[in-house]
Amino acid sequence: MDSAAANASAINWQYNVANSSGSWTFGIRLGVVFMVQISCLSAISVSCLLCYITWQEIKYFREHKKWQTPSPILVYFISLLSSEFVQAASGIISSVWVHHAGVVEGPLCTAQSILNQMGDVGVALGIVSIAVTTWGLIVRNWRSSPSPKIALIVVALIWSFVILVTTISLGVHRNKEDPYYGNTKYWCWIRSPTYWKDGVGLEYAFMWLAGLSNILLYVPVSLKILGTYWNKRRGIAGGGETEIDRETKERESSMNRVAFQMSLYPVIYLITITPLSISRFMEFANPNNPPPFIFTAFSACLFYSSGIFNALLFSLTRPALIPNNPFSHTGNRRTESEYERSRERSFAGRMFGRRERMRRKEWFLETGMTSTEMDGGEEEKGDLGNVRVVEVHVSSVSERDESDETTSTVISANSPLRSLT
Repeated sequence: MDSAAANASAINWQYNVANSSGSWTFGIRLGVVFMVQISCLSAISVSCLLCYITWQEIKYFREHKKWQTPSPILVYFISLLSSEFVQAASGIISSVWVHHAGVVEGPLCTAQSILNQMGDVGVALGIVSIAVTTWGLIVRNWRSSPSPKIALIVVALIWSFVILVTTISLGVHRNKEDPYYGNTKYWCWIRSPTYWKDGVGLEYAFMWLAGLSNILLYVPVSLKILGTYWNKRRGIAGGGETEIDRETKERESSMNRVAFQMSLYPVIYLITITPLSISRFMEFANPNNPPPFIFTAFSACLFYSSGIFNALLFSLTRPALIPNNPFSHTGNRRTESEYERSRERSFAGRMFGRRERMRRKEWFLETGMTSTEMDGGEEEKGDLGNVRVVEVHVSSVSERDESDETTSTVISANSPLRSLT
């Protein structure tokens, strides 16, 4: 017996399970090496970003002597990044299979299977939570995003579900003859005879459901963004915008810009899961004629690279995607409550100006200084003495004193009451 056969026998004796050690060709090992490298880059990217977020929180605590209340969007993103790290860790374990030139079933194989399932399902549910929040804020016009407590509860439910699915599945099948998690040719995952049923029901169903939900939720979001854009263009062309119109459009433009940036996450998710889903579907449909390894390796590399894409996108859009509140994305823009108070004050100012102008007109009519037939009839002139022109200025002041409305009422001994604006 040669050394390779002796090693295989030793591994079989140690784990008492099947293995494919020594069966991989150079091309397969090279393809799996690319998977491991992509997984390492993804894990490093996500780890650096999580460390940066933690450092920012510590820095805030040192400056303000209190912890910063996280936004719900930040809570969802941290959960998503954590799931990406778990997913990348499962890919890194494949470096052991490269060393053995095949998959060896055992505790490490089981660990890779669990991490793989937890990461995949966690990422899918995290993407759905972001999509629902974006859809609610943009399409349903939620007055505010969910509170941080609600976001923490949602994240806790996601992780509890993910942990329970893996542990219960492992416990139910633990004493059966065939291991539940094992060799699936190129890595470890749910193996036959439960490969099709549990593989689809406990993992790929969530991935496909997340992809479908993203399409259904982000189509109306995209239409709303496009509709707001064209309305804004028409408003600019038509002119005559009021301060409230500008405030509203500024707020909607900010929210839509953030919604567009958030919509890139589901787009990345759809791009990364589609090739692997096609590969798995081909394998499920025809186990005796699986897809070529080069397609499987490409789809796996793209799938494991989602952590890199999300970390990069998160870093580029961070100023807009981690606000203290959903209505303050630039740091200087007013919150929703401040916006409402400003609108009420501006409206009250204009109403006061209108009432003041009417009171002035009534006073002039009652005192006999001048009077006018409102229907355009004959004018009644009052004795103004030496006063030839009287000007009355009425102003309504908004919060910013930017849109003062000034009305001049001119009264002459030889002319009717008229208003100049």
